[in-house]
Amino acid sequence: MLLPDKFRAQVEVLRKNPDCDVAYGISERLKLDQSPLGIALKGTGSKREAMFPMFLRSRWWTTSTPLYRRSITDQAGPWSSLINEEDWEYDCRIASLGGRLAYVDQFVSIQRSHDDHLCAGGDTNPRKLAHRAQAQQLIYQHAKRYMELQTRPADIGPDEWQHF
Repeated sequence: MLLPDKFRAQVEVLRKNPDCDVAYGISERLKLDQSPLGIALKGTGSKREAMFPMFLRSRWWTTSTPLYRRSITDQAGPWSSLINEEDWEYDCRIASLGGRLAYVDQFVSIQRSHDDHLCAGGDTNPRKLAHRAQAQQLIYQHAKRYMELQTRPADIGPDEWQHF
């Protein structure tokens, strides 16, 4: 399945929703030789308004799923030099700034599974574990920052904190 309309659809939904920071849509994970099945990956088949609190439970999209508005990436700054969970840390940094979402109800990303993912060995390799621990500390700090910036009742409840 080619996704020639990914950027058009995501840019269009951001233009229609100027208060949103991130456009996302449906993603699918497939093996290298597998044809598309039309099955939504993780939480990408559901419409959500914000990245938190669900991003404390899991990273429910792949790196190629979101399209960030430049104004939010300018606030968040560049990706870190972490080698494990660096994408989740960046997503949570965006989320800490508000991370309002605009949903595109179509497939925008296909992730092909192979053995060479950067996270391979991330739970046994000492260097990757150290980077993972750093990422987890930063994610926690981003969630705390998000809570401090909220003007409405807290979105992150005890269940999310405990799960994380």
